[in-house]
Amino acid sequence: MFTESELKVLNQINRGNSTVEGIADALKLTKRQTYRLAKSLTDKETIRKKEGNIVLEKKTHITFLVKVLEASEIFCKILSDSGLDILGELNEERTMKELTQCLGIHQSTVSRKLSQMTVLSMVHKQGTRYFINPHRWELIDLSDSYRAYKKTNDSRIPAGSEVYHNSKDLIVFSNNNVLNTKTTAFSKYDQYGIIFYPGTVYYCNKKEDPTLTEIFLHSLYVLETADSWRLNMMALIFYVKFRKELCDVSNSIKNDMDAVLLGENINGWVPLKEMQERAEMYGVSLYDS
Repeated sequence: MFTESELKVLNQINRGNSTVEGIADALKLTKRQTYRLAKSLTDKETIRKKEGNIVLEKKTHITFLVKVLEASEIFCKILSDSGLDILGELNEERTMKELTQCLGIHQSTVSRKLSQMTVLSMVHKQGTRYFINPHRWELIDLSDSYRAYKKTNDSRIPAGSEVYHNSKDLIVFSNNNVLNTKTTAFSKYDQYGIIFYPGTVYYCNKKEDPTLTEIFLHSLYVLETADSWRLNMMALIFYVKFRKELCDVSNSIKNDMDAVLLGENINGWVPLKEMQERAEMYGVSLYDS
């Protein structure tokens, strides 16, 4: 997440303006302000000093980011603050509610950013769902690379973790080591009467134990990355068992679950009859849902 001023600095460096004095002059900032911005960008591992000049770090998402910024300075405003995070989630279709829940950002902020992106044809809207303009390859590349970067880089969690969700206030991840961190997603199902071994331990960076709704939503974040019919099935059973409590959760995978329960054949899901055999072990009927 970058401020508008930080993005303007990146744009200047990309254009060959590689000194504090030159950047300050171009952006009409004081040297003190520019030093502070440079320090912030250095802490974010976005720029570094090389032979007395400021250079961009050689990271894929930074390369694609400055490519977008050089087209127009308006992108510094649109992609600032939560803008880049929102774009990173639009590599697949999302509703405004899904973006709000996924990123933990207020709906008014998401709405404002989406409106700006739509006006500039960065994003298209079909019904209630938003997605990146398929003809804007530079935005698709930026979205994919930024999302991939967030999945593997965050100082708030141990190195070597696999990240399934990363927002300002929440990270859902797994790690091969035993951590003194709150477990979530499938690792919490046994506390709700659905006992099975998911094969890995899932964590979140919350200080308090996640709620029932959060555990389910965190499971969906895992399923967005994991290609596992078994985890799909266990999440469906959990959903049906607590459907009244989980009815307000907004997520495309939950939509797939509703379709499966209606008898539709959805890619990645085993037949309902086969899942019902497992659901009976937990006293759950998929047909009565």
